[in-house]
Amino acid sequence: MPLTRRSLLIAGALVSAGCSAASSGHTPRAATTTDASGLARAHDLEQALITAYDAKIADATGSERARLEVERAIHVAHLGALRDRIPSATASPAASGHTPIAPLLRHSIRSLRSLALVATSGADAALFASIAASHETSLR
Repeated sequence: MPLTRRSLLIAGALVSAGCSAASSGHTPRAATTTDASGLARAHDLEQALITAYDAKIADATGSERARLEVERAIHVAHLGALRDRIPSATASPAASGHTPIAPLLRHSIRSLRSLALVATSGADAALFASIAASHETSLR
């Protein structure tokens, strides 16, 4: 799959959003216990995806490597957005790098959609849903 203008725009928008929140001095409000555990779960899912992308990138060449690096950057932006919302560092270790990416994305989509439905904060629900939608796009 070649790099597309759309994937580059998405990556830029996500990185920009993460950077602007961090540089604005905005302090995220504390998440509820339900949302905090969901945020930690979403963080773990993103970290597992980044680890899987790292392994795949190590074996990739040319345009495939460039495409995978853009996809990885999107997940790094997701991770940053999640870290901004997590009240404390409660993330667990990442999965092995040899896990195929597509099954991780499908699992992540299902998990994030469920988290969006039970989130008590609209901002957290929107974040979960947004990341799920991004993962859905990555599968296409």
